[in-house]
Amino acid sequence: MRRMDENEIDEIEAAALNAWPAAQQYLLDGYVVRLAQGYTKRANSVNRLRPPRIAPAELVPLCEDLYRARGLPPIFRLIDSAESAALDRFLAQRGYQMLDQTVVMTCAAADAADGAAALQGASAAPVQFVQMELDGWLDAYMQLSQAAPHTRAAHRAILQAIVPPRLFAALVVDGEPLACGMGVLDRRRFGLFDIVTHAAHRRQGLGGRLVRQMAGWAQERGAATCYLQVVERNSTARSLYARLGFTDAYGYWYRIAAPK
Repeated sequence: MRRMDENEIDEIEAAALNAWPAAQQYLLDGYVVRLAQGYTKRANSVNRLRPPRIAPAELVPLCEDLYRARGLPPIFRLIDSAESAALDRFLAQRGYQMLDQTVVMTCAAADAADGAAALQGASAAPVQFVQMELDGWLDAYMQLSQAAPHTRAAHRAILQAIVPPRLFAALVVDGEPLACGMGVLDRRRFGLFDIVTHAAHRRQGLGGRLVRQMAGWAQERGAATCYLQVVERNSTARSLYARLGFTDAYGYWYRIAAPK
């Protein structure tokens, strides 16, 4: 994997944290402890902000107390770097399980948006790109992803709390959403999240079309770079994004405590 410059990684990490805000957070000597009612690991994990000043042996017990006091499992999110090695070893020795090895992929916004204007201008096409309000989009996402109903409130709270400009988008045929996604434009970086296609309409190019048109929206508003996160073992999604011009930039994974 081509590894991105450390400063660029820090910028994308900051944008991604802004794009997926937690309900509560606690700053701890170079780390941020994030809490969001247990919905998604990203919003409920310890994340690095800057070179830490605290040793793993001191950091981990403090974080464990914060999570367990709220009935949540302690989770740490680690970027693939030499700096993370000591914390990763300490967590492994403490019995933490590694989960969801993930690749961050990036692309120039102009490349990701290639052809988006032509697609958007094809008014006679049955598939329409639609910008939606939060609640209507969340209805579509819940249906397409078959998400558990009890996650809706926490998911909505995260989306509502996003500060930078947001895009809630879908591809619609005859009033029915067949694919949807959410994007956040943080200065010149555009993050794509929650990209999902109806199970019966996959492998028909809808995901690629949606990403292109979302990237086109962002490029028109000044985006220079698009980024997204995809689980490393999801070869189908990684191949799709590679065809759109995305390349691997860096990786991360989670460590989660074993139940007590």
